[in-house]
Amino acid sequence: MKSQSGSALIFSSLLALSATALAACQPDVGVGADPETAVKGNATPAASPVKADPEGTVVDLKEDITDLAAVDNSLAVRTKDQLLIGSQKEFAGHKATALDISAECGDLSSSSSGFVLACPEKVLLIDPSSPDSPAEVRMEEETPVTVATQLSSGEIFATSADSSTVGIYKDGKREGDIEVEAGSDQLLAVPNSTGDDGVVRIHREDSTIQNVDWTNDRAGGRLRVGQGVGSIAVGDNGVVLASDTEGGRLAIYTS
Repeated sequence: MKSQSGSALIFSSLLALSATALAACQPDVGVGADPETAVKGNATPAASPVKADPEGTVVDLKEDITDLAAVDNSLAVRTKDQLLIGSQKEFAGHKATALDISAECGDLSSSSSGFVLACPEKVLLIDPSSPDSPAEVRMEEETPVTVATQLSSGEIFATSADSSTVGIYKDGKREGDIEVEAGSDQLLAVPNSTGDDGVVRIHREDSTIQNVDWTNDRAGGRLRVGQGVGSIAVGDNGVVLASDTEGGRLAIYTS
C-alpha cells in the first residue's frame, strides 16, 4: 500500500486480519459497523509481563525504568531524572555511566550514531563510546520538544506531541521544517542501505503511522495501525515494526 507521492510507508505485511486494513476506511464504526474493529486510539505501550523467575541476569535499579534503547552492544536506560549508559557487563557490575537529566525530557531513542534524548529546549546526542560527554543541540521549536531522532547523515528531526511542525537541524542549525497532520508521539530514523534514511512517526490519538518525506520537503503517506498503536521499533533494510496495543497485533512496514 503506497501513497501517490512514491515515498510513503509500504504496507509489506501485517500479522493482523485483513479486516483491520478495511477498517481504516471507517475508523469510528469499524468494519460492518462492528465497534470491536473501530479505532480506540490514545493507546499506551503495554508493560512487559512480570515474571517471578526471569531468564538471564537481573539487574536491580533504585528507580523505575521509563524507557530503554540499544545501539550495538550498548544500552541506555532512562529513569525519571537519570540516563544510564553501558554494556550488559557494566550494568551487571553496576558500573554504567549515569547522566543527570531533567524529568521534563521526553522520548529516548537510538540511531546509527548513538542515543538521542529529546528535552524541551535541546536534544542530547550520546556516543556510547564516550557517554559522559553528550553533545547538546539547542532547539528553536514553538513547543517543548518531546521526540527527536538523528539520521546517519547527521540531520536531526525534532517535534512534539502538541505540534504539527517537524523541525530539521543540520550542524546545530535549524534548516527548515515539514508540516504534518498532527503531533507526534514517537519519531524514528529508519536506516536504508539503498538510499537516504527514512523518518517515521506515529500519532496515538488516531492510531496512525506516517513516513516523513523529508527529501521532498513534505509529509508522506499516512496509514492506520490497527485499533491503537502503542510504539514503533526499527529493524534492518527499512523495516518498521508497530505494536497495535489495543488490537493485540504486530504490524510490519517498510520505509
